[in-house]
Amino acid sequence: MSYFELCESASSARHGNGSERAHGSTEPTPTSVVSDYNATSDTPDSYTFDINSDDSSDYIMDFTVGDDGDQLDLSDLLIDYTSGDDLSEYIEVLGGDVDGGDVTLNIDKDGGGDDFGSPSLTITLADIGSSTDPVTLTLLENHNIII
Repeated sequence: MSYFELCESASSARHGNGSERAHGSTEPTPTSVVSDYNATSDTPDSYTFDINSDDSSDYIMDFTVGDDGDQLDLSDLLIDYTSGDDLSEYIEVLGGDVDGGDVTLNIDKDGGGDDFGSPSLTITLADIGSSTDPVTLTLLENHNIII
């Protein structure tokens, strides 16, 4: 099976143009790898997580950060989040300042920041870290997270 076929089978719940539903397993296996299916398209990808996305890990490849970048839709995941709440109580970002490194988002679905040691969900964005332009929660919140 080719690498693309592995990624394609990992996103069997894919829906719509440029939109993948991301649910994974507890291990970063091919079934939890989601790749950018619009590599030749100008359309950003959207990865949707919901309340059933618990106790899992997702590994997203080819994620684009910043203006007109890909989107992580967490609007149905974060319990009781309202505009103006401190998003750092729900999401911890690790590894954003390592060149070419993976950026890990630890999700505490109910807020409080008390579950980052064993998060409800872990989302890993492959190979997007940068020491000159670090990936931070503020950067993602302003451009890439839908809440």
